[in-house]
Amino acid sequence: MAAKQRIAWIDIARGIGIILVVFGHVLISLSFSHADVREGFLAAAEYTIYTFHMPLFFVLAGLNVVHSMLKGPRRFLQDKLWTIAYPYVLWSLIQGSIQVLLPHMINTPHAAKSLAFILWRPIGQFWFLYALFSCHFLAFLCKGRRWALTLCAGAGLLSLHWISNGLAVAVAIMFPFYVVGVWTSSLLLNWRPTQRTAFFSTLGLTGALLLCAHVVRGPANDRPYALPSLPAGIAGILLIIALSHLLHSLSASLSGILVSLGQASFTIYILHVLVGAATRVALSHLGLSSLWTQLLLGTAAGVLIPFAIHLALQRVHLLVPLGLAPLP
Repeated sequence: MAAKQRIAWIDIARGIGIILVVFGHVLISLSFSHADVREGFLAAAEYTIYTFHMPLFFVLAGLNVVHSMLKGPRRFLQDKLWTIAYPYVLWSLIQGSIQVLLPHMINTPHAAKSLAFILWRPIGQFWFLYALFSCHFLAFLCKGRRWALTLCAGAGLLSLHWISNGLAVAVAIMFPFYVVGVWTSSLLLNWRPTQRTAFFSTLGLTGALLLCAHVVRGPANDRPYALPSLPAGIAGILLIIALSHLLHSLSASLSGILVSLGQASFTIYILHVLVGAATRVALSHLGLSSLWTQLLLGTAAGVLIPFAIHLALQRVHLLVPLGLAPLP
């Protein structure tokens, strides 16, 4: 039962996280055509979400490193080559080709030559897979040793003063969150709060997140990964963890939906940009061009259509060949 609870809250956290990812990307895509997105409530919401939603996934990825290393570093790396490196290459080529052939569907068209550079220059949202594999590769080199990983994280943060490559900066910023997941894995995987504790933790952390985001947004100059934004990022990650435990104890139906979304979060992440672009074009052709209509329907489509595709591919046993599920 304890194992099932631990898996449940992690999947719920992934489910919440992937909804926020899709919402954030739809919001950014709409900023090209709606000036309102760049000011007021939506601008504050975008900043607040971005302080923690991607770091959350790196913390969650670090939780299982110690356990996975028990199979041996070589097996660990082989697993990551299949579950991250292979889908990165495959889906970068698929999405990149579509964006080259249909440039009118996206805000930032790609040249065909960009497909030749994916080994060091990710396309769109695939920076996450590149950065995540980099984190796992460093864990492989360090054989999962916490102090060695901590030294690598510190060196990466110090290097921010000298590096200018966007991808290297992303890895240097996200790797410490991955290491935090490694360090806190035992604590978080064995934390089983009562419903009362989860409720008040969620309530307090919601207030902390909103307060921190409001206070630090100015000093951070609207940069969600700037150092002043760190308190908001920490509060947001802890909020999602507490909320996941609360939802797991409160509602079997809602938590079941979020668990399912969490289990399909990789597929949703891979496909949501293409689905979002197609949805935005379709809504515009239908005359549904208002900001909130496109934001809400675009987010719903970006989550639910890839989820439906995931279920269909699962039924016909194509998730593994397409790199959307680990090898049996």
